Amino acid sequence: MTCFFHRLRYISLIVLLAVVAGCGGEQPASEPLRPQFSSIFRNVIKPNCAIPGCHVGTMPESQLNMENADFTYQQLVGKPSTFMPDWQLVHPGDAGRSYIIQKLTGGTIVGERMPSGKPPLPDTVIVIIREWIDSGALQN
Repeated sequence: MTCFFHRLRYISLIVLLAVVAGCGGEQPASEPLRPQFSSIFRNVIKPNCAIPGCHVGTMPESQLNMENADFTYQQLVGKPSTFMPDWQLVHPGDAGRSYIIQKLTGGTIVGERMPSGKPPLPDTVIVIIREWIDSGALQN
């Protein structure tokens, strides 16, 4: 019986090493965040918002599904906030009147600061998002 457990442990170790080796590989170099929607989507929205329990799936928070870049852009830019209809989620040319900035900074908002359940985004990231919005919030 002891021999069986030794073999089982040995086989388990080999399987574990194979899995770990298969999960390795080169990590892509992280791209610097730029004030462009495509960069903000890849580096900020996708890893912080388009995650289970937030803005994905059939019942996303605030009816904002952020799994796809084009669809996310269409839902955010020039659209009114559900909670503060006088505010646009992203007000092209005016980050100060964009509800998303209020949600990211914990400003005048309904509900909690985003991203939910995570540390606040660094100020440097919020500055780049503001720059994108202030420069017209183009879909670039």
